Amino acid sequence: MSSKTSPHLRFGLLIAAVAFLLDQLAKWVVTVPLSLATKPYGTIEIVSFFNLTWAQNYGISLSMFADQSPVTRWTLVAVTAAVALAVAFWMTREKAKGDVIALALIL
Repeated sequence: MSSKTSPHLRFGLLIAAVAFLLDQLAKWVVTVPLSLATKPYGTIEIVSFFNLTWAQNYGISLSMFADQSPVTRWTLVAVTAAVALAVAFWMTREKAKGDVIALALIL
């Protein structure tokens, strides 16, 4: 490794990979074993004050840009990829372990 590369980069990439895998596992549990999308009203009551509710978001926050056009979709993909690359590059330069972990969780 060069002196400019973060000494915690491998650890950060491992954290990012584990976060990605846990995210995919949670999505699988909700869609396959729980079949949340097919439940009445798309809801499962966990306890009296906590429900899991199925909702689909075709855009970004609050369904902004959810017009379903291919141009919009691919523009969002490109912007997301650019931001992810910028965060990954930042992570390669960061020296503080806590900051590398924070950046890994953003990825």
